[in-house]
Amino acid sequence: MNWYRFFLAGMGLPFTAYVVLQALLPWRVRGRRRWIAFAPAPVMAGVLAHALDAESRGQNLWPIGLIFLSPAAIVAVCVLTGKGREAPPPEAP
Repeated sequence: MNWYRFFLAGMGLPFTAYVVLQALLPWRVRGRRRWIAFAPAPVMAGVLAHALDAESRGQNLWPIGLIFLSPAAIVAVCVLTGKGREAPPPEAP
């Protein structure tokens, strides 16, 4: 399998997007939210380790965890950092 096709133009694209999001996170978020947003990182590191181990053993479903958990990790990072839909500032009376 061509790795670049899987991670840049295939079903591995959400994992690539997650890695880029986590890499850019320290420059976009400050304070306590920065550390809270790294909560999915150990889980995704475990999923990646499992996928690499399964691929080295020749199993055909090795990327299934990456495919299903990467979008959830992206949503989790966005929710934990508060980068989703932000409420407008309250109006002064």
